[in-house]
Amino acid sequence: MTEKTCHDAYLSPFGNGTFRFHDEYLLGGVDINFKEGYFLILNKHTTGVQDDDDFDKIKSPSAFHNFILHKVIHPLKITTSFDYKKDQEGMSIFCKYLFNNLIDDIRIDIRNLAQSDINSFGKKVAGHISGGKKPVNSTQLKDFKEKILCLLLGIFIMNNYDEDEMSVKARNLDLVGYPTKISYKNSRSNRNATGTSRANKSIANSDTIYSLLTDFENTKYLEKWSLSWFVDLANKSNLDVVQTTVEAKRNYFKVTFIATRHFNEEIIHHVVKNLNRYRNY
Repeated sequence: MTEKTCHDAYLSPFGNGTFRFHDEYLLGGVDINFKEGYFLILNKHTTGVQDDDDFDKIKSPSAFHNFILHKVIHPLKITTSFDYKKDQEGMSIFCKYLFNNLIDDIRIDIRNLAQSDINSFGKKVAGHISGGKKPVNSTQLKDFKEKILCLLLGIFIMNNYDEDEMSVKARNLDLVGYPTKISYKNSRSNRNATGTSRANKSIANSDTIYSLLTDFENTKYLEKWSLSWFVDLANKSNLDVVQTTVEAKRNYFKVTFIATRHFNEEIIHHVVKNLNRYRNY
């Protein structure tokens, strides 16, 4: 059975008498899905929580995670397993799927319009440095021309698509949402990060992604990224989103809902279900 970890809170209204209501925080919960083979550990506001049995304070989400494993999961004889590389690979595939759906049609148009000129330019400027110790090889020239195309793509999108228009495009394409931030290692083991903490701004509207695009497309693993999910699953005109950060670590898979409001079970399970589709093991 594979563990999926989610970090969130539930807000539960309840009555005291007939007319008086107030809100309470559920500090943590466990959702075990035996049919699909996963469980969720959900928590928020765990600072200073104390277990009456052993008087140990739970001072962090990770401490609560371990507490639930010890008190609930292990006594039920539920085993957990992780393949963090497959998780990171799945997240890379999912992120690229969402991102490419937003830009691929535009990229094809730019390529059709500019590829001939880019080829001529690339060949010409490569000739200027052919007198060095080593001439420009075909792989370097291809990479150079692809980077020019990506920069042109970025300029075109920045000049022609605002954030709302990109959100509308994502809705019209029936996407569950769009990525807003990525953090990854490239083929040279250099860590790159780009994007924004703003929930309504797709990474497709971030000009820095286009200078890193060839690197990002060549990376196989995505350890941490943020994406915004459309909250209204039925109404395409509603652009309201909730942002999450997803971390695929060696010993856990964590989803953090970045919002001051509270969400019902439907949206939480919608997020978990779609992420699990890319954790195929």
